[in-house]
Amino acid sequence: MQRLSIAAALAAAFAVATPAVAADPRAPDTTLSFKSADGKTTLTGYFWNAKRAGARPAVVLMHGCGGAYSADADTFDATTVASQYREWGGRLSAAGYGVLLVDSFGPRGHGGGVCDIPYEDRPAKLNEVTVRPLDAVGALQALRKQDRVLQRPVALVGFSNGGSAVLSTVAKTGPAVWKKDVTKPAAWFVGAAAFYPGCGLQGEFDGAWEPTIPTHLFVGTADTTTPPSPDCDERFTEALEREAPAMMASYLGATHGFDRASAGSTDFAKAANAAAKVSALATMDTLLRSWMRKP
Repeated sequence: MQRLSIAAALAAAFAVATPAVAADPRAPDTTLSFKSADGKTTLTGYFWNAKRAGARPAVVLMHGCGGAYSADADTFDATTVASQYREWGGRLSAAGYGVLLVDSFGPRGHGGGVCDIPYEDRPAKLNEVTVRPLDAVGALQALRKQDRVLQRPVALVGFSNGGSAVLSTVAKTGPAVWKKDVTKPAAWFVGAAAFYPGCGLQGEFDGAWEPTIPTHLFVGTADTTTPPSPDCDERFTEALEREAPAMMASYLGATHGFDRASAGSTDFAKAANAAAKVSALATMDTLLRSWMRKP
């Protein structure tokens, strides 16, 4: 497991070459409607790179517990997509990927997110272990129908609650809902990344989490929202014991949401988060190129 000291992380922040394409925090190009694999929910998705000609590889983004929109949004649409996801969408689309952000909460009546609801009281219809993976599958199936993606490779990336959904989606074994309600597409995700996920996964995978595709966890040691220890450490160890394709980067001093521009409440945390973000984005660029077989 990769661990970076704050000094090493800061050095990495300045040593890593600036990406060829700068982040572009813009609004998505197109709004899509598609069915979740639960067979009943019509989801909303925001797509970047819709105007570029020709088919291309794509990335599905799964939002955190705050939902897909800005915290102060009064309406929930493409104009109020949170800056975090606008940045990811802009950056990845500029790098040549189609990007689909899945809104799991808005269509189910919680566009403002559920972070302020005690975990045990959150609606079952928003469950990140048994429900949101079905949304990821629905997004993949929707992309397979798009001329701009077709049978090109598709990766899956999630954040916090969405990161937990990613870990559940790629697991070899899972809740009964998988066996009962989902037929995985022949062309599955080619790789997955989970940023600061909650790794407890409601006990569904205790001792048995094993991803079926290359899966990378990005965590911060100072994360008090979804602490990586012991659950993420245990999930990672479980995967290694099964020789499953899992990796984990653990950034010393980094906090929850370290990829956000304003992350961190102290100078130390801000520095750690900035360094972690630079390193993580460079790693993601390498991973995506590998998964998508881009030169």
